[in-house]
Amino acid sequence: MAWTAAARSCGVRGALTAHTFLFDMPPALLGELCAVLDSCDGELGWRGLAERLSSTWLDVRHIEKYVDRGKSGTRELLWSWAQKNKTIGDLLQILQEMGHHRAIHLIVNYGAVLNPSEQSHQGDGFPNMLPKETANVTVDNVLIPERNEKGILFKSSMSFQNIRDGTKNFHNDFLIGEGEIFEVYRAEIRNQTYAIKLFKQEKKMQHKKHWKRFLSELEVLLLFHHPNILELAAYFTESEKFCLVYPYMRNGSLFDRLQCVGNTAPLSWHIRISVLIGTSKAIQYLHNTEPCSVISGSVSR
Repeated sequence: MAWTAAARSCGVRGALTAHTFLFDMPPALLGELCAVLDSCDGELGWRGLAERLSSTWLDVRHIEKYVDRGKSGTRELLWSWAQKNKTIGDLLQILQEMGHHRAIHLIVNYGAVLNPSEQSHQGDGFPNMLPKETANVTVDNVLIPERNEKGILFKSSMSFQNIRDGTKNFHNDFLIGEGEIFEVYRAEIRNQTYAIKLFKQEKKMQHKKHWKRFLSELEVLLLFHHPNILELAAYFTESEKFCLVYPYMRNGSLFDRLQCVGNTAPLSWHIRISVLIGTSKAIQYLHNTEPCSVISGSVSR
């Protein structure tokens, strides 16, 4: 496939706009899109894309044969569509019809997290895709994307003020855990419980090292999705506070359940094996994801 050679003509990432031809899509961005769309076999996956890009049922069957051979259905679809001189803007319109906000975010914010030194206000190139308040925030010369109330909002509609109210401005009474770079708070927001991981503001030397770890975790959560990886509900960067928002796991940690903390009933062997299989699937997904694998130094229990 000649996609890689054609994409090199795009130059720096700042040149990516709605008028950029699909042939000029950077290989790294293409890989990220394929990873997201290929991981789902339903309406938000390559089949949903095929329904809108393919003219006949035979075209879909043709793509299925590529998928059966272990190839990317999304890549084949976009390659064929690109030959009709389609642009990034055309693809964004299709993704909007699908309601695939994750894929839209990947394109519009391409480069904001992965390579901030080359980022140049990508929102200017996609005027119809980002809200007017979209901007970037800089911390130690590192750019991270902001969307709506200075945070990426996925399935929720919470604001940073909801986080403050839910934790009583991060009061110790709501502190449920602490790690090397995070404090973890519990918050009730609109009848739902969330775990808020607040980034610690440390001394300058430690801050830089910990900030890279925070940014790395955020990058992985934004780019990679799997049924056995806990989804990020939102993240916020406001008032010099940086936090990740997760659904609260009411059953506690796996470590606590294995140790029967709080006199909980022991886990059955069926559940233990199910946990092992699910964890293995998540690790395998991260280790084999494209365009580059993600190797975790630890696995949360």
